[in-house]
Amino acid sequence: MERILQFTRKNSVEIAAVVLSFALFGQVFFSSIVNVLSLDNRSVMLAFRLCLMLINACYILYLFFQNKVFSITIKSWINVIVVFWTLYTIRLFYDVFLEKVNLSVPLWELLAWGLGSSLVSGVAACLFAPFINLCRVLYKAIEYGVALLGISVICFALKPGFDQGGFYLDHLNAITAANAGCSLFLLSLSSLIARDYYLKSYCYSKYVSFLGIAIGSFIVVFSATRGAILAMIIISLFGIWSAKRSSPSLFSFTAPSLLTTFSLGILVVIVLSYSDLLLDKIFTSRLWDTVFTRIEFWQVCLSEFLTSPLYGVGFNIQSLLGSLEIEQGIYFPHNYIFESLAIGGLLLTLPLLACFLIPIARIFAFKRMDFLHFSLSFLAFQVIIYSMHNGHLGEYPAFWLILGLVAGREKGVN
Repeated sequence: MERILQFTRKNSVEIAAVVLSFALFGQVFFSSIVNVLSLDNRSVMLAFRLCLMLINACYILYLFFQNKVFSITIKSWINVIVVFWTLYTIRLFYDVFLEKVNLSVPLWELLAWGLGSSLVSGVAACLFAPFINLCRVLYKAIEYGVALLGISVICFALKPGFDQGGFYLDHLNAITAANAGCSLFLLSLSSLIARDYYLKSYCYSKYVSFLGIAIGSFIVVFSATRGAILAMIIISLFGIWSAKRSSPSLFSFTAPSLLTTFSLGILVVIVLSYSDLLLDKIFTSRLWDTVFTRIEFWQVCLSEFLTSPLYGVGFNIQSLLGSLEIEQGIYFPHNYIFESLAIGGLLLTLPLLACFLIPIARIFAFKRMDFLHFSLSFLAFQVIIYSMHNGHLGEYPAFWLILGLVAGREKGVN
């Protein structure tokens, strides 16, 4: 055991970077691998998520047994995320065992997503955030992300091939792929627009970042996910503008970088011309279909919330949304806040809002405009934007992980 602890301490940056990279890019990587090998994706994904959960749980328990209980309970973000998932679980058990509500998915899946993936990942990330080498961890995550998503693109080229017209698989949603690509793109862009002098001793090539931008933008565009494309563009432009305006001395987006980025933009245009799915979404009546569908879901959730503002209507909202003729197989409103309002009313939504607001306040409290600041800010805004128009509570563990990293960051730690 002592040897294991020594190895872990000695290689803490590498280990943390591997865990973070697999949390952000692992689902796309493993889905692409098993698709080429014709294996059962669901079993692999369950094993993958279980491994991540156990790693995060071990880290929490390690700190707990190191007599750092006070450092755990004193963090306000950890308190609100625990309160949120506790109330969510109580409502879930109440509806299933007392009200006999028929869920659209098995009970164990909701618990695995919520408690196993989201809660544990968020708490572990918040506790890990003060780590003094977090900046290097994020740099290494770019390198691992280039490897993981680069292999994923190669696997996709082999099967099913680019003729499919969109980056998705039978058991890999295009939105999931797009968000992984967007995360790699934003991390890579952060390393280009901010200069960190204290990392000169760390051997890191900017060509890796350019490769990350190329791979990330390709996956985002070829996934044909308009929300991810808009998020990537808006966050990038705002980030470059704020970096140039706030810290011109640290701004390192030079002319060669701009030229390379422009070349990558041409690559994106070429990819766009081959993405039948995206062209169909942009230039046909499908352009507004998703928007109107989301609005209808949100109206239903808001209407149900108003019938019971304090406690909500519970998980009956799943069958209600599923019975609509708008979009088959959908049992969540694609918005975390509206979903929370419908399930648990204000009682559940207030701690959820705190989970949003604490990291946002921390972002604006950052004093140094460096790579660490930009990368965490970019990723935080990406997952927040995602939560407003995609997925459901617990389905996207990266949301809780990234917000945990931002919320747990301490002032003056690099």
